[in-house]
Amino acid sequence: MKTEVQGFPGPVVLVANVRAIIQTFQSSATTGAKAFWTGLILILPVRVMMVQRHSCLEPTQYVGHTG
Repeated sequence: MKTEVQGFPGPVVLVANVRAIIQTFQSSATTGAKAFWTGLILILPVRVMMVQRHSCLEPTQYVGHTG
């Protein structure tokens, strides 16, 4: 069974990321800390989506599956 949710999560994550980045830059943290957190804010949602997409594949869709 392949489950896909399209349309709704993308814009919600985008708005949340923009808000988080704005709050990060408005904080009193050092420039290095702001850069670190901004990088995490940008990279983590992409990694989560990659893991989620990989885990939703049917067993016959994996590369090298012979059965």
